[in-house]
Amino acid sequence: MPLGKKQGSVVKAWVPDWVRGRHTGLAVRLTTNPVAKELCMAIDGPLVSTSANIAGRPVARNRFVLRRRFGPCVDYVVAGDCGPAQGPSEIRTLSTGEILRPRKA
Repeated sequence: MPLGKKQGSVVKAWVPDWVRGRHTGLAVRLTTNPVAKELCMAIDGPLVSTSANIAGRPVARNRFVLRRRFGPCVDYVVAGDCGPAQGPSEIRTLSTGEILRPRKA
């Protein structure tokens, strides 16, 4: 079931297809990473990105591993440390608090 159907939300038409994909809902990660936070504040808006991890592979915890895995496919890697989270972030419905994907330690 698409995420948006479960949430009962509808992404506004102005959200580009490349952001929402086939979903009618939209996931937002609230970051505690100081570099990501400063970038958002500098542009007065959100950053759009995918995960830097490949499903089923160990988490890439530094830029050297990222460069080895993705090479020329990545335009730029921001210098800095990863946050303290060790696994995927929790996804929950904002309006109800329902947990769609629990945080994994």
